[in-house]
Amino acid sequence: MFLLIGVTLIGVVVVGRGNDIFAVFIGAIFMLASLAGLLRPKACFDLHEGLFYPKGEQHSGIPLSSLTKVQLELEGGSGEHGPHYYLRVIDAEGKRCDVLNDGILKGIREDGQRLAEMLGVPYEEIDL
Repeated sequence: MFLLIGVTLIGVVVVGRGNDIFAVFIGAIFMLASLAGLLRPKACFDLHEGLFYPKGEQHSGIPLSSLTKVQLELEGGSGEHGPHYYLRVIDAEGKRCDVLNDGILKGIREDGQRLAEMLGVPYEEIDL
């Protein structure tokens, strides 16, 4: 979304042959923000190596065989921006690792169920 806004702002100036340096500057900021989001570490399941890499953490990987369940939890209630759901995996020691978060229950619920099926572990929902 940020990339689209940035390209649009810059495009309007270039196509309109305007001299609005402010629009170009703001467009560049939106484009950089989108690229920063793309470069941010994401959770990763390496099925070939049998490892899970939690998002945002420098980690050598958690063996998939040590994951015991997939958990979907509502945190923060409905709040100003609506509900916020967290999808997590739980390891044998009870450590919870975030996989993703979202505000749309239907999509994150389907993702959680598919992930639990892929890992061969139970799926549970908390506080929904």
